Amino acid sequence: MNAKRWAGNRLVMLSRADSWGVFAFGVTILNMGISSVRAAEPAIAAAPVIELPARALLESMATRYGALHSYADDMTMDFKGVPDFPAEMRDEFKFRAQVAWQKPNKAQIVKYTDNGTAWSTSDGTTLWASTPLHKGFYLKRPANEHSIGDALNEIGVGAPGLGIIEEGQGVAWLERQGLTSLKSGADATMNELPVHQVIAHLEFPDGGSADTTLAIGAQDGLLHRVTQEYTSPRGRMTVVETHTNIRLDPTLPDATFSFTPPAGTLPIQYYAALEGDRFKPKVKEGEPLLPFQAIDLKGQPLSLQDYKGKLLIIHFFATWEATASDVPAMVQLYHRYRDQGVAVIGVALDAKRERVTQLVDQAGVPYPVVFDGQGWNNAVAKLYGVRSLPTTLLVGRDGKLRRVLSRPTGIDFEDAIAAALAPVTP
Repeated sequence: MNAKRWAGNRLVMLSRADSWGVFAFGVTILNMGISSVRAAEPAIAAAPVIELPARALLESMATRYGALHSYADDMTMDFKGVPDFPAEMRDEFKFRAQVAWQKPNKAQIVKYTDNGTAWSTSDGTTLWASTPLHKGFYLKRPANEHSIGDALNEIGVGAPGLGIIEEGQGVAWLERQGLTSLKSGADATMNELPVHQVIAHLEFPDGGSADTTLAIGAQDGLLHRVTQEYTSPRGRMTVVETHTNIRLDPTLPDATFSFTPPAGTLPIQYYAALEGDRFKPKVKEGEPLLPFQAIDLKGQPLSLQDYKGKLLIIHFFATWEATASDVPAMVQLYHRYRDQGVAVIGVALDAKRERVTQLVDQAGVPYPVVFDGQGWNNAVAKLYGVRSLPTTLLVGRDGKLRRVLSRPTGIDFEDAIAAALAPVTP
């Protein structure tokens, strides 16, 4: 995903590995790379320190949201700090949106920025999206159980508060984001509304951290504002998410979740396929892939030469990013095609080994995973010019790059494998 889409996939409370991600938003922005669906829970070195009053307030709020069948509100996002960011990026981080969802997986999001209006809708069966960033195309693909998060991410509406609201989870949700402490803050007033505040401290794989303050209405017990202050060795930033005009269990007609493609537009499964700057290869499709040598998680050496004569998939992922959820899908693909001469190498763009090890163990990954602890500066990623996720390389038996692909769950992914395995016609 390019810079213009960071606002959603990483502005997301973390869409660190969650689809919602503001927390991970900071990770991506300050490390100049990226977006959502959800990932395995990260390994945490020690149990978080949690004050009981803060836990009680947060869990009471989460319980109320968890009991809802539908929800709607007006949301604004404001981005402050890091003044040297390009103007177009700062504009994307500041917007207003209308949000509506209905369980189990229907959603409609309308986002308004100076660049225009974007829509994303899921009727529980199909996910659609249209954005002024990709004129001439609209997104259409099968919906899944995470359609609400997907709908937000596809048009750059990332919000930690929405993750809590939609999932109806409190401390458990924060723990998946890297929670180290939770405490009560000072009571305050927000637009004449008295609020209690809860402060969560989060630690990220890149060495960054975030203090996230949740403002919960003293009378209604609802979430009204989330303020995230992110710090890393590369800078500081603040993101403020505000919720107004809140409607609990509103009646949402079926028309709410319908979508009509703009006239003259064409369907596409993933916007990433249109983003040419997400991958800057030193070789082009149809040319021999540059050789590499690396060490996998088990300390074993491997190289491109080891896979000569096989159809090779090189899958780039990160535990703090939505692509972590692609790892189990890649494992299934490996088992499905390995007897046909297909091999897989995973490349983890992480800084902490324990997180990668946990994800690999949980997913039962049978193929080697390259890890060097350099994050976006991973040697293999730099060699091939990988600048964002999802990115997957399909290398032919002849060692030539056949395709640059996105998620292993995409229809085009297996089509590309089938085409590469098809016998060559003389």
